Amino acid sequence: MDYNPPNYYFAVGILYGIGGALMATYFVAVQLLVLGVFRPVKRICRRVAGPRGGRVVVAVLGGTIYGVVGWMLPLTMGDGSVPLIAPVTYANKLDTSVMAVSCFVNVVCFWVSIETGFVGGIFTPLIYTGSLLGGVFSNVAQINTQVARSCGFISLAAALIPAPITLCFFAASIFRLGAPYLFPLMTCAFTSHILFDATGVAKHLTRTLRAHRLGIKIRTVAGKRKNRNKQNVNWVEANGANNE
Repeated sequence: MDYNPPNYYFAVGILYGIGGALMATYFVAVQLLVLGVFRPVKRICRRVAGPRGGRVVVAVLGGTIYGVVGWMLPLTMGDGSVPLIAPVTYANKLDTSVMAVSCFVNVVCFWVSIETGFVGGIFTPLIYTGSLLGGVFSNVAQINTQVARSCGFISLAAALIPAPITLCFFAASIFRLGAPYLFPLMTCAFTSHILFDATGVAKHLTRTLRAHRLGIKIRTVAGKRKNRNKQNVNWVEANGANNE
């Protein structure tokens, strides 16, 4: 076995890492959007149908949305454990545009399900969505199949889960990869994690989400500066009046 991977594997790992970080930002942003949409809907349903009836109405609404989208895009059905084989094994036989649309819509379906009362974990959906993203990159750029499916497998999860090395060995064990494929895997995992975490996007979105859940208004930097300037003007006017 040749333990010296081609030089372009480094670029492939960075490409998948950037894609994973951008998808992670979209993942959290969709959560905020769905939360903002369903909060007034839940309030109205509780007011009209009562606490228990409101939960049933919201669940029926979420199930209807999920079912209609699943009928239109079958790759969005389930938590990803069953359809995972499609982007991992048969990505080159699937339509690239269908996988791309399913990748983004699957995130919306996940958060709609969570916000309307359905129960499920987050790890498998992260793996599945990343695999869809990897399948799209693989078809567009004609990347080595082993590299494409393994990097896509962890690209999104590496951004949101603070265990990039664990995810690398997890993917390597799942796909039974040799040493040459650890290089792009490591590059992908660390690029995705660092871009999403070190840029401050994760902290800002998490803070925004927490504030939304608690019903707290977030004061932006511009808002703080505006309030500070207003206080300074009031202080100057007050002191000017006192001096006169």
